[in-house]
Formats: sequence, structure tokens, C-alpha cells
Amino acid sequence: MKMKKTLASLALVAVAFASTSAMADQVPFTVNETGIPGVSNWDTIVGATGSFTANNMGGKYDEQVGLNGDGTFSASAIGTFAAYYNNATQIGSDKSALGAPESLGGYKLYAVFTASGNATSNTTFAGTSGTLNIYVDTGSNTSCSITSFTTAATCAGNGDDLLVGTSTTSYGTGDLVGPPGAFNIYFSNFALTSFGQTYWTGIDTLQFTLQTNGDIDIVTPDPTTGGLPPYSIHGDFSANFASVVPEPASLALVGVALLGLGAVTRRRNRKD
Repeated sequence: MKMKKTLASLALVAVAFASTSAMADQVPFTVNETGIPGVSNWDTIVGATGSFTANNMGGKYDEQVGLNGDGTFSASAIGTFAAYYNNATQIGSDKSALGAPESLGGYKLYAVFTASGNATSNTTFAGTSGTLNIYVDTGSNTSCSITSFTTAATCAGNGDDLLVGTSTTSYGTGDLVGPPGAFNIYFSNFALTSFGQTYWTGIDTLQFTLQTNGDIDIVTPDPTTGGLPPYSIHGDFSANFASVVPEPASLALVGVALLGLGAVTRRRNRKD
């Protein structure tokens, strides 16, 4: 009976969180690529205008997640955007120079971000803080690497990169158990730089929060820890500006639910 009540409580929390998450609307914005060096060459080649509307971005990420020994976790990640989307339709090369050859005027877009918070188990996490920096790689020659899950990734060849925007406030949840595992991270107080304000327009940075969510394709445990963290993770992600996102308090409830679910599972395993 106790187990049924516990599972029912966890289900209610999950439903409440899902309802809150469903309220997050993707906010459309205008991407102006004309301020990026060389893009005019691409526009001339393909006949693009250098400006289009999008409400989502997608790509790949690499991440390291580890436990700090005090019930908390730290994570460091690099994300590379592959394309813009508008209502699930990919913005093609006839409109955008993102990902096109640099020699023809193309560029790359990438993000360096960190997260930390409470480890509700070895595979579930509730984030409470983090940082985010998004860059335009005008020369398509920047190379980033993660040296530790406790520090932000380091990048080389980024002397010509343009900072789009930053955030130092983050919260969210993650679950490595799959397939596939998944995470939702919300970076609030996202501030555009002077370049970012010309690159992305139609965004009120005082009201909107950048929401990043994705799935986990590969989780590789550190062989020296017997399958425990730190983990190296690779997967897909999408990012968008949302007008309404879950508050940190509601995500804290999810963290409690994950912790409770872990306790139920452990008790069940002991009985089995």
C-alpha cells in the first residue's frame, strides 16, 4: 500500500511538471546574418537576403558530468548548432549561411555552458545554477575541449569569434537512464551583447528565458570508477526562447520526485 501511494504521489508531481512545461511557448525572433563578416558572399551566391524568422535551434553537444562527493554534481558542456528551425521546418542554406563553408561566407554557432546542483542519484540531477555563453565562429575554426566537469570548456582559435549573449542563472533536471536519457535546462536572465542585439532581434531579454532541452545518445562511464560518474555524454539538443517556463521551485519538486523514485526502487530491489 505504501509503495502504491508513493508511486501515485510521484505520478502527480510528474503530471504537474508536464503541465507546467507544456506552457512554454517558443518565441519567434529574426536572425540577421548580414553583420557577420563574409556572409554577404554567401547571400550573393545563393540569392539569400541575410535575414529570416526562426523559433528554434538544434544541434549536437558533448558533456562531462561528475559528483562532487557532497551530494552535488557539476557538469561542463559544448554545444554546436547545426541549423535554425521555424515551426519544425529547417531553415535551409537558401536562407541561412550557418554551417556553410567559411571560404564562401559561412559561419558556425556554438555554446559553452556549465551546470551544477543536487545529485538525486548517480544518474538523476536537479540543477540549481549554471552559465551559458553563445558565440558566432566567423572563421569556422574554433576548437573547444572539456578538461574537467568542474570547469567550463576551453576553446582555441576563437580570436575572431563574436559573443552573442550570456546567462549566469540556470536551473533544470536531467536523467541519464534511457533509452534515451533526457534533460531540460533553463537559462534565465539571458543578456544579448551589442552584436547579439543586431544578430537576434525581436527578443525582450528582460522577459524571455532561453530554454535548452535534449536527449542523450551515448553515456560513457569512467572505467576507473566501476561505472560511476564522471560520465562523458553525447547527444542532440534544441534551444529556443520561451515566454513561460517552469519556475525553479517546480523543478525542485521534480528533483524530490526523482529522489523518492530512487528510494522506492532501492526498497523494491531489497525485497526482490
